[in-house]
Amino acid sequence: MYKIISAAFLFLSISISNNIEAKTIIFDFDGTIANTHPCLIESINELAPKYNYEPIKDIQTIRDRDSLSIVKKDLKLSIFSFWSYKNKIVEIMHNKLKTAKPFDGMKNVLEKLSKNHKLAIPTSTDLND
Repeated sequence: MYKIISAAFLFLSISISNNIEAKTIIFDFDGTIANTHPCLIESINELAPKYNYEPIKDIQTIRDRDSLSIVKKDLKLSIFSFWSYKNKIVEIMHNKLKTAKPFDGMKNVLEKLSKNHKLAIPTSTDLND
């Protein structure tokens, strides 16, 4: 969280020092605004018995890696299992993300930034759900 908040303030500082007004600040939701790591680990581990892989014990194991790499190297699933697995994990994650909590202080940061800037959170999630 601090890395992103620092990045947002660094961007604002650079913009101000260069006389550029930052009108919009874009935030990622997963792992930036909300701590979604527990949701990811729980989702992966929920499918462990069905797909016969060892549960993930620590987020560091899979942090900053793409899903195909995780599926092939850590979960040791075949490429043929990937699509079935992907559909199931997306469904489980979608339900678990509803319980994700914002990082401490994030609500305050967003409220302060929203007074003078537009804030955006891009998502691939269907907002009708």
